[in-house]
Amino acid sequence: MLKAPSSERQSPISLFSPARPSMARRGNYMPWTSASQGCCASGETATDTATEDEEAPGRPRRSKLKDLKSSMHCSVIGTCLGGAELRKLVTRLKGVPASSLTELEVHHAAVEQAVAGGDGAKLLNKMLDQQHELHIQHFAKLKTAMELEQAWRSSVQAADIPGPYWALMTHPAVTEDLRKLMFGEVHMLSHLQGVGNRADLVRLRALELENAELRRKLDEQQERLQQQEQRHQKNQQSLEQQLTQQAALARQMESLHDSARQGPLEELHHRLEKLTQERDWAQEALSRKAQQLEILQTASDRLQEQADEFAQLCRTLRLEVGTLESSLSASVTSQTASAMQAWQGARVLYVGGRPSSNSIIQRLAKEAGVELIVHDGGLEDRKGLLPGLVPGCDLVLLPVDCVDHDSMNVLKRLCARHGVPFRPLRTAGIASFLAALEVPQDEHATPPIQRPALCIRHA
Repeated sequence: MLKAPSSERQSPISLFSPARPSMARRGNYMPWTSASQGCCASGETATDTATEDEEAPGRPRRSKLKDLKSSMHCSVIGTCLGGAELRKLVTRLKGVPASSLTELEVHHAAVEQAVAGGDGAKLLNKMLDQQHELHIQHFAKLKTAMELEQAWRSSVQAADIPGPYWALMTHPAVTEDLRKLMFGEVHMLSHLQGVGNRADLVRLRALELENAELRRKLDEQQERLQQQEQRHQKNQQSLEQQLTQQAALARQMESLHDSARQGPLEELHHRLEKLTQERDWAQEALSRKAQQLEILQTASDRLQEQADEFAQLCRTLRLEVGTLESSLSASVTSQTASAMQAWQGARVLYVGGRPSSNSIIQRLAKEAGVELIVHDGGLEDRKGLLPGLVPGCDLVLLPVDCVDHDSMNVLKRLCARHGVPFRPLRTAGIASFLAALEVPQDEHATPPIQRPALCIRHA
């Protein structure tokens, strides 16, 4: 079923393209034919509640969960429901603590409630309608099975499966053939999704650890900044106290001048010299405190700049983590097809990188129709080849963690000379490569030759 030809490996989205055989010819493999053959079979043969007459086009109302064939309940609940809400509902129906059930037991219990068709099925149907209300309203204006199938194709291409799956499964105009088509494609997508998840999870974990380390450093910088601010406030208070003392000394000197006309002149002169000396000392101490305050203010500004730079780096890491997390909902190749669509037929020069990731990047670029030229930055390939590779390229990518500064400076000058867009990548990973090609070609029209405040390579 839906097997790609052996001569060429196809992406998961291409497997479900409109160019495949019609629905009438897909009858060899039908996992929906019996509830006892499904992944959630309870050991009893369930009776399908839906009939051909009830599922004919033009029904006056949307179908309920109990109207679907019991062999489809596992696929619908596993695809369209999940999370704490489903666990809460199942534990309430079964009357057991939430922590006592595993995810598989929660799924099996929900399917059993749907097959039974009682109050549990009604509550599951209500939860499905509430979670996917927007998709139900969006597809309600569709009238024919052809329009429903086209809407399903668009949802698969956009990697938006749960909402459209439930809305179309229960649509008044859906046919049994279209239900079987959607059931089979969701069944295959669940297999294809697991192929690329392991490597993505490893990279996601590494990025999460790196993000946590950077967050820790940022917290330390902010704590030091707060300490500097506290010391600054203490010094300011000390200066204000000294100014108050100096004002008091000035008033005392004024009082001594007034009393000099009435007391012994020599004693008054002695006291005046002493007060003058104390005033000079206070002024010198005040000058030193002002210098220290200026030094502390400069250090505080530097720490604030470093904190801003670390915050910018954290935002960049969060963007890459978001890119990897979104790739977990579909296979690597399906994400590549959507992200690199604007670069089909373009010529991209990739300088540096690692051999382990370069081979995957070359394969992804080839499948997306992008002409990718890889130069290792001078390890085995000569740097003298770069002046001949840059002209004629639509984009030059450079992972700064796997190339020397000399190659980077040479590439910058060549790209500026030939008017070729130049984009440095933070790492040589696949996520940075995909994130760079998500930007349309017109946004790369002018090479961004700027000196960043923070070195991307050495942070």
